[in-house]
Amino acid sequence: MTATQSVAQPTWHVLSFEAVKDSLQSDVARGLTQIEAARRLAQYGPNTLAQSRERSAFSILFAQFRSLIVALLVAATVIAFAMGENIEGFAILVVIVLNAAIGFFTEWKAEQALSALQKQSVRVAHVIRKVRSVWKPAKIKSSGHSPGNGRSDSRKGISWH
Repeated sequence: MTATQSVAQPTWHVLSFEAVKDSLQSDVARGLTQIEAARRLAQYGPNTLAQSRERSAFSILFAQFRSLIVALLVAATVIAFAMGENIEGFAILVVIVLNAAIGFFTEWKAEQALSALQKQSVRVAHVIRKVRSVWKPAKIKSSGHSPGNGRSDSRKGISWH
């Protein structure tokens, strides 16, 4: 297989705990040996978290006008002006601008809050190596994805990697 060929990845979130454990050839009690962890790191690369990309102010503003209701209001504005109903046309135009302004500032503040939270959060991964429970810093990458080597087991309230 060449580097450009992609391998179909299982949909891990729909598999049972046992199926994931068996597929990854992992021992929940003992974890991975350092040698096996190093081999998997070399084979699959680091298990990193994708960081969401910040949206620009322009893209947030543009998104306010990409809905069916706004398109209908724009059409109503055009029709109102075409029929000579300038007061109604301006009233609808004011509604469109107010809607866009409120939506823009709401989304922009939410983006700013999310960005601040992402910068403050401490990312660690709980792993088991040679029967020892270890906390390791999780790495962040800006794009793409990598296969995870763990899954949360809600039956036991543990996470293994």
